[in-house]
Amino acid sequence: MRRAFVLALLACALAHASDRDYTERSESTFPVTANTRVVVRSEVGDIRIRATGRRDVRLVAIKRYRTSNDAEGAAKVKELHVNTTLSAGELRVTGEWPPRTVTGMFRGESNLQMDFEIEVPRDARLLVHLNIGSVHIEGAESDVEV
Repeated sequence: MRRAFVLALLACALAHASDRDYTERSESTFPVTANTRVVVRSEVGDIRIRATGRRDVRLVAIKRYRTSNDAEGAAKVKELHVNTTLSAGELRVTGEWPPRTVTGMFRGESNLQMDFEIEVPRDARLLVHLNIGSVHIEGAESDVEV
């Protein structure tokens, strides 16, 4: 009995050992004015915002797909897009996802994730919309709405 249990645990570990995250990372910087409003929207992932003494916004987007091979991961991650719109007094960052389908969950599309790491000026006003994931905000001195 004990041997069967150990073998079952080993089989589970080996089955998941081939799963790993295929990751693509991109970085952008945006010049902003004082009291800029930063709006962030995404579906699945984590959003980490840190307010600093900088006078611009630094955006790092990290796209992930849990997969067993790089070709599949690269193809799936290409379906995720980061759209940014900079206007007077506002920067909008939107994570764009492929259309949701019922069969997509069974084909592994639920393995997609997009994380944002953002540095903003301390006086930036923040508005964050996220469906699944966590939001961490550090050092903000102005309005924050999550």
